[in-house]
Amino acid sequence: MYIYNTKLLNNMANLNKVQHLIFIEDRRQDKGFNYLALYRCVCGTERIYAKKDVRAMRKTACGCMRFGENNKGGFVHGLRNHPIYHCWKNLFRRCYKKDDPDYPNYGGRGITVYAEWHNIANFVAWAEANGYDPGLELDRKENDKIYGPDNCRFVTSKVNNNNRRNNRFLELNGKRQTVQMWADELGIKSNTLRRRIDIYKWPLERALNA
Repeated sequence: MYIYNTKLLNNMANLNKVQHLIFIEDRRQDKGFNYLALYRCVCGTERIYAKKDVRAMRKTACGCMRFGENNKGGFVHGLRNHPIYHCWKNLFRRCYKKDDPDYPNYGGRGITVYAEWHNIANFVAWAEANGYDPGLELDRKENDKIYGPDNCRFVTSKVNNNNRRNNRFLELNGKRQTVQMWADELGIKSNTLRRRIDIYKWPLERALNA
């Protein structure tokens, strides 16, 4: 009689592209006489599952697959308390959750997240190697392109705000800047500049040279 290598069979089953559990070792049967095994999820979590559920693809991950298009990404375990976790989580919220208030300005415009960043470990590694600091914010260099390593950087909140696509720009003598940038240059508050233009109805040249 041929003796099957159960570890090999389990690992072969795990080659399926939607399977994220890696067989570690066999465990005893449960009360329902189901054969159990210990598996490690790609996020690092180890749990015991019925082998039949893994082979039948009824169990493909530990539950970490929460975000990302079609539930293809979002390994959160072990990094939930990392200071950049919420930044990463918000990327997926804006780009993939259609009921999110920000979705129309992101996912609704076709903005997505770089495939490798669907695994938070990859995002954290990139962030820590590219200037991440808890006091900075993630900013896209070009607002019509995806969230990815070639289009993202860490900047202060002021720079980030100046780069928003819905910013108000003022142009004088060929120089075009946001209201905040003009205010910084003039040494005044942005609200002061807005009042000059919107309430007092000053001509732009006077508002920027007063």
